Amino acid sequence: MLLTRAQRAGAVRADITTLDLVVLLKGLLRSVHEAAARPDLPGRLLAVLSDGLRPPP
Repeated sequence: MLLTRAQRAGAVRADITTLDLVVLLKGLLRSVHEAAARPDLPGRLLAVLSDGLRPPP
C-alpha cells in the first residue's frame, strides 16, 4: 500500500514492484554487513538506492 501511494504521488517510479524493493533492500543489508569497517557506507548506499527509485524528471 505504501509503495502504491508513493507511486501515485510521483515519488517512486511506476515500474517498481514490492519484490524489487525486497531484493534491493536485502542486497543493501548484505553489502553493509560485509563492509562493516566503512561507517559511511550505509547512508551512501541508501542515498544511491533512493535516487534510483525516483522517476526521471
